[in-house]
Amino acid sequence: MWYEEAARLRELDPEKWTYPVIAEKYNLSAGYVSNRFYRERKKADQPEITAKDLVAEEKEKAVRKNEARILSQLVKEQAAKDIIADKMISAIKVLPPLKIKPLSIPVETNYREEEVILMLSDIQAGTKIDLAATGGLNEYNWSILEDQFQILLKSMISIITRMKRFCPIKTLNIAMLGDMVEGMGIFIGQAQHVDQDLYNQMFKLADLLCKFICELLYLFDEIKITCIGGNHGRIGKKGENPHFVNHDVYLYKYIETKLQNQKQVKFDVPLAWWRVIEIQGYKFLLLHGDDIRQWNSIPYYGIDRADARWTTLLSAYEIYFDYILMGHFHAQTELPRVRGEKIINGAWPGGSVYALKSLVTAGRPSQKLFGVHPEHGKTWSFNLFLDRQFRPKAVEM
Repeated sequence: MWYEEAARLRELDPEKWTYPVIAEKYNLSAGYVSNRFYRERKKADQPEITAKDLVAEEKEKAVRKNEARILSQLVKEQAAKDIIADKMISAIKVLPPLKIKPLSIPVETNYREEEVILMLSDIQAGTKIDLAATGGLNEYNWSILEDQFQILLKSMISIITRMKRFCPIKTLNIAMLGDMVEGMGIFIGQAQHVDQDLYNQMFKLADLLCKFICELLYLFDEIKITCIGGNHGRIGKKGENPHFVNHDVYLYKYIETKLQNQKQVKFDVPLAWWRVIEIQGYKFLLLHGDDIRQWNSIPYYGIDRADARWTTLLSAYEIYFDYILMGHFHAQTELPRVRGEKIINGAWPGGSVYALKSLVTAGRPSQKLFGVHPEHGKTWSFNLFLDRQFRPKAVEM
C-alpha cells in the first residue's frame, strides 16, 4: 500500500517528504494524502479495546435496558393505582355523610363490687443467697425479706386506693400457697443456704405476717385467708410423714391463733394439699404445685396435664373450678384454660444459686395481685415486684 511506504519516507525525512511531494509521487491529491495521515494519527492515539471492555460495555447496556424496563413497569403500576384511587375518591364524594351518634359517657358510675386476691407464696424465709457467690446477680437474706414486706405493702396501698376510685372493693382474699419457710433437710447442703434456723424461720415470719395482715385491715373491711402447705415446710424425708405434718401448716395455725381477736380476718387451713374456694361466683383450685412434673425444667406441659387430671377427678364428685392458683415454680405466669386461667405465682428470693448456675435462669422477686368481678371473673392484674430496682449490682470479687 502507498501509505506504509510514504509513512516510512516521512519518518526518515519529514522536511523532504511533505504531503504535496508524496501526492505527486503516488499520483494522488495533496488533500487526500493529508486526510489519510490525519486519520491514521487519530487512530493511533485511541487505546486498544479489550474483551473485558466489551463485556463491561454490554453489561452497562443491559443494566440500562433493565432499569428502563423496571421504570416503565413502575410507571404503569403507579398509573393504575392513581386511576383506582381517583375512582374511589370520586365514588366516596357522592356517598352520604356517615352519621355517628355521640357516646353517652356516664358521669356517675355504679360499678359492681369486686374482690381482690393476693397470691402469697414461696417466701422461703431463712434462705440466704450470697451476692458474691452469684457474681452480683442476686442477693437474699432476712433483712431483704423484711424490706420486701414493706415494698409489698406500699404496692398494695398504691394499687388498691387507685382501683377503689372505679369500683367498690371491701374484701381481700389471700391465697397462701406454701413454701413460706425455707425448712431444713429438704435437700443436700441446705444448711449452707440459710441464715435462720427453723425455729426463727417460723416464729419471726409469723410476726411479719401478722403485722402485714393487720396493716391491710386499713384497706379492706374483711380478709379471708386460705392456706396450703408447700414442700419446703415438710418434716422428715419426702413421704415419711403425712403431708400436713408441715411447718407451713403449723405457721398458718399459729398466726390464726395470734389473730383470733381480729374478727375481720378469717382463716381456712385445710389438712389436704388442695382446696377449692368460691369468690364472686367463680371457683378457684388452690395447690402448691410440687407434685407436678417438669420436663427439661419446663413445667407448662405438666401443668396442663395436672389441670386435665384435676378436672376429671373433681368433676366425678361434682366439684368444678374455673381458675388454678399455684406457687412452687418461682415464675409468675398466666396460662389459659377453656374457662378461666392457670395462674402461677412468683417467689420472694429471685434467682437462687441452683437456678442461676444449673438452669442459667432467674426471675424478679414478685407476687400476684388481681381483681375478681362477679360477671367477668378475673379482670385487672398486677405483678407486684419486690425488688427496689432491677439492674446488675456491683460486687467486689
